[in-house]
Amino acid sequence: MCFAYTNEIPKSVDELEKLSTDAFLQSAMRDQSGGQIAIAYTVWSKKKGGGKLIVKEVFKKIKKSNHLNRLVTLSPLTDMATKFHTRNGAKLIQINEKTQNFEYKVI
Repeated sequence: MCFAYTNEIPKSVDELEKLSTDAFLQSAMRDQSGGQIAIAYTVWSKKKGGGKLIVKEVFKKIKKSNHLNRLVTLSPLTDMATKFHTRNGAKLIQINEKTQNFEYKVI
């Protein structure tokens, strides 16, 4: 799983890059660890069920984190992404021009 830290929810890959850079620079000025939202933008596994296990492990790390309070995806507009995230407990929070965002409840 690849993810970035932001303080806002991105609607595109370009926006993800900008928001994660902004969050990093803001946190560096405050001596913090980055943005408060973990944005997952790639979940991939060769093994059936591997993606679900990856998501569970990321949950554990986010819950232990001192600065993260949300896990949101930046997913493609595909049935495969929609089914994967909804089957694993995420809720669709917005549909963008080329992407969609799902949120996994962390707290």
